[in-house]
Amino acid sequence: MVVSNVQQDAAGEALDPVVAAVLRALWESANDPGGKAWSLAKRSKRAGIAMSTLRRALTQLEMAALVDVTTGVDGRGSAALNAAGR
Repeated sequence: MVVSNVQQDAAGEALDPVVAAVLRALWESANDPGGKAWSLAKRSKRAGIAMSTLRRALTQLEMAALVDVTTGVDGRGSAALNAAGR
């Protein structure tokens, strides 16, 4: 039996592993019992990817209307799954 690392979306299409990791981190933070918002740095560490890679994936997810991303003037930001993303 061959086990694949490739995730699939609801339509059975292959999902980029980086995007899958970011979605998982977003879902975990949305369901964190502590209720605290996670920083992008924590999301980056949870997903196991560099911050620049996280930001690129978030841009893709935002363009797909699955995530709401805000960025402050200081460069800090936040991201959360929106209704469609959940």
